[in-house]
Amino acid sequence: MAKFFDFLDKHKLGLLVAFGTYMVLFVYFQMETYKREFNIDVFGAEKELKIDENKEIQIQPENIEQNPEAFQNQGEVKSISRDLTDKREKTEKNWDANKVSKQIEDKIKNQEQQFKKEAGGDEKRSKIIQELTDSKNNSKNNKLNSKNNSTSTATGGNKSYAGNVMVDWELAKREPHQGNNWYVRNPGYTCGDKSNGTVYIKIKVDQGGKVISAIYSAENSLNASVCMIEQAKKYALMSRFSFDSNASSSQDGKIIYTFVGQ
Repeated sequence: MAKFFDFLDKHKLGLLVAFGTYMVLFVYFQMETYKREFNIDVFGAEKELKIDENKEIQIQPENIEQNPEAFQNQGEVKSISRDLTDKREKTEKNWDANKVSKQIEDKIKNQEQQFKKEAGGDEKRSKIIQELTDSKNNSKNNKLNSKNNSTSTATGGNKSYAGNVMVDWELAKREPHQGNNWYVRNPGYTCGDKSNGTVYIKIKVDQGGKVISAIYSAENSLNASVCMIEQAKKYALMSRFSFDSNASSSQDGKIIYTFVGQ
């Protein structure tokens, strides 16, 4: 035992140096370990994707999948627009793109009576009545207009078309301007020979019937190219619907465009 203490006494300086060196190295390596960061992906963990709802997502052409062959077997597509809320019987033989004149005239008469009560001043009232009269006269010629217009191939009758059309739209309790579906504009042939697909546009319409917002809905569209999307938004904003004093200042609706390559 005495030899052991003698050894310690003799080599205490060396032992202290060795112990001190060990402690310094230990602390150094511990500190280096704390500075390093390791990212470990947990299998099966879901990552949250934060989306700014107020910012429109920009879609690049290379990110849009197209498959023109998907529409080759859809059959004939009429170059007309159709109200999805139209309650008339549907047929492929004896139909009319626009609703019958009597329905439109009755609605105009009701609006005329309402405007007479609401309009302020004789000059304003006379102007509104004149506009309604013009609309009434125009509604009587809807069938003729439809036949002469390249966007409609109506054959007459009090039924709506049952087949595929280029424009399907929905706006509760509203008609197209002057009762003529031509005012729900149709861009279906404007994007070239390989443009086959559908584009779903969410619209907002003011009381006067003007489309004030047109937003593309990717999840409801199919095979939409950049051209088709841009043209659909452009033509939606060009569309016009009937006036409704009871509607909200921003009424929601939709227009579904079918594009056909030529």
